[in-house]
Amino acid sequence: MERINIFVIMGTRPEVIKMASVVKELKKNKHFLTQVVAVGQHREMLHQMLHTFSIEPEYSLDIMHPGQSLA
Repeated sequence: MERINIFVIMGTRPEVIKMASVVKELKKNKHFLTQVVAVGQHREMLHQMLHTFSIEPEYSLDIMHPGQSLA
């Protein structure tokens, strides 16, 4: 049986807090290939939470750059 690809995309601390248990359970299931994507919206806060929950993103988009405005 082929595994189903699942991408969990997170960019903020609240998203990590809400999705951490879901990611953990998906990664345990042999029917899914679960990969985490960090968008880099709030990089420092995001990585603190990822570390807290022992989640290592497979991909990082790094969409925000130092000094970049929100616009």
